Amino acid sequence: MALVSNFSKVSISRFITPASHLPKPVQQSKPKQKLIRAYSSDVKKIETKGGIKTATNKTKCGIDRKLFTPGPVMVSDRVKRAMLHDVGTRHADFTYVVKFIRQALLQVANVTSDSHTAVLLNGSGTMATEAMLQTVLPRKDKKMLVMANGIYGQRIGQLCNKLNINCDVISQDITLLEQRLSSADDIIGVMAVQCETSSGMINPVEEIGSVVKGISPDCLYFVDAVTSFGAIPVRMTNIDFLISCSNKSLQSVPGISFVVADKETLQKHRGKGSGMVLDVADQCDELDATGQFKFTPPTHAMLAFKEALLEHIQEGRVEGRAKRFRDNASILKSEMNKMGFRQLIDDAKNPNGYLLTSFVHPLNPLFVFEEFYQRLSDRGHVICPERTNLPNSFRIGCIGDLYPRDMQNLVDCIEVVCSDMGINLPMDNRPL
Repeated sequence: MALVSNFSKVSISRFITPASHLPKPVQQSKPKQKLIRAYSSDVKKIETKGGIKTATNKTKCGIDRKLFTPGPVMVSDRVKRAMLHDVGTRHADFTYVVKFIRQALLQVANVTSDSHTAVLLNGSGTMATEAMLQTVLPRKDKKMLVMANGIYGQRIGQLCNKLNINCDVISQDITLLEQRLSSADDIIGVMAVQCETSSGMINPVEEIGSVVKGISPDCLYFVDAVTSFGAIPVRMTNIDFLISCSNKSLQSVPGISFVVADKETLQKHRGKGSGMVLDVADQCDELDATGQFKFTPPTHAMLAFKEALLEHIQEGRVEGRAKRFRDNASILKSEMNKMGFRQLIDDAKNPNGYLLTSFVHPLNPLFVFEEFYQRLSDRGHVICPERTNLPNSFRIGCIGDLYPRDMQNLVDCIEVVCSDMGINLPMDNRPL
């Protein structure tokens, strides 16, 4: 199902912001030597460390740093330029953008509008999760099971508690899930996280779905694909509701979340919520009837999202995006291993863990993560901060508008930072 064929009256050039409509970029001379940081006019001096040029900045503003995080992620200049335009929310041009995005999301999920719908919402992936749960889950009698092996699975349990949804958080254990489903008749839903972003672990959501529907066909199955959608394939066969957002593997700016929902299931279970804004079914009705959001949409973020989805198509869709992220992860893991950094989760246990990687804090007492993080930031490389990591580990993302050259530049900079901290490489970081 080719996306462009569904919009055959308009050439693909309509979707791409014409260069003639954009302000001319300021011409800047290229640096003669590669710097391990992005820099601007407030850079004060250039230092050489171990033969590698680094730029030292004395101020805290005006610097574009590379983001090696699982979101928000680096986005291309093309996506940023799309936001330079204003558009009316009720104008036909914007309605067309909405239609394009909804259809493109269904294609990423490999489903059609005959059976599924893509419901766009303002806000983060967590907001869409809350909206989806409160739209279809009852507050009494029935129980929700949340499978968790990290912070983001636990957060779903917290959402259920806030919404007064009866919920049990269980470990990521298929056998335990089978036992719970077989021994109880009050379980109305199960939710799993495809990429547990606190560690980088990829969970078997398709296998979980087969178990859920095999034992309890009427049980609702929700999948949090917030980080993974667009870069890790997923079959919707047993999934009733898949939740994601714009600013992770789809490589756009924050501000848009969405649910890919089974149409029949959404209509059957709607009406459980008490709110007006966070009602996925009502939003779906408005999108279908008018092509517009029920309430004010993030217009500039929508224009950016359209461009990001076109980039996704042109890169080769899920397969093409996954290949680049795999290449990024391969360089990161290989070079970090050479320096003596140990992965929190072995590749054998997480073969599809190419979105982000967690590394164990080195045993060397000279390694202080806060200093390590700040030194990397000072050189224009931002990794995940301390408070978002699991204890005694740190994460580095491989998603967004990053390429193998960026990953190589990062690990070169890590080597310099370790030298600056007095850490000899390679380290002996074997498990105790």
